[in-house]
Amino acid sequence: MKIKHAFEKHAVAVKEYSKPAEIIALRHAVKKYLRRAGLVAVIRAVVDGNLKPVGYTQRFPGITGYLFLADDLCKYRPLSAVKPHPEGFLNYGEAAAVLEVESSVIRGMVAQGILRAPAGHRPGPSKLVRAAEIQRFAEQYVSATVLSRRFNINGRLLARYLKESGTPLLAVPIPGKEREHARFLLRDVAARLPLAQIQPKN
Repeated sequence: MKIKHAFEKHAVAVKEYSKPAEIIALRHAVKKYLRRAGLVAVIRAVVDGNLKPVGYTQRFPGITGYLFLADDLCKYRPLSAVKPHPEGFLNYGEAAAVLEVESSVIRGMVAQGILRAPAGHRPGPSKLVRAAEIQRFAEQYVSATVLSRRFNINGRLLARYLKESGTPLLAVPIPGKEREHARFLLRDVAARLPLAQIQPKN
């Protein structure tokens, strides 16, 4: 009942839905890439208040009919579900799923030279980055957004703490979002953060 209530407390409208695009039904996301592990993570995020549906379709029963932004659900894709292209590349959406960020952040990382596009690759909807580079980055860095979600910390409070404490971080300008940055911390730095002290007082 707790899970059902967590979904139903969002008064979302019933929407027409046929196939995944910018919005995807939970049922389709589970079949395409979430699998069981990703579904568990999505349910936990909804229960914790960190993820909200944007609509509902009557095509599917129960919670599987809830609609979400595709970029939001990609963040909960299990790493094992992300398979590199035969040439060893990931498209921007897949790379974003590995790092648990939005695809626009990957575009920003390429623009800043943090990630390299394959030589001779032509611009298009399925832009690619090297899977090995994404894997190395994921092993070294963690997104501040991921930290705030996993430890249930207000993102603005965490950003303010990082700024005021002078914590070393990697800030990536997000294309199309003026003055917004994606922040990454080295994993050993993140492990030393006093996360309990950043929590708001009741």
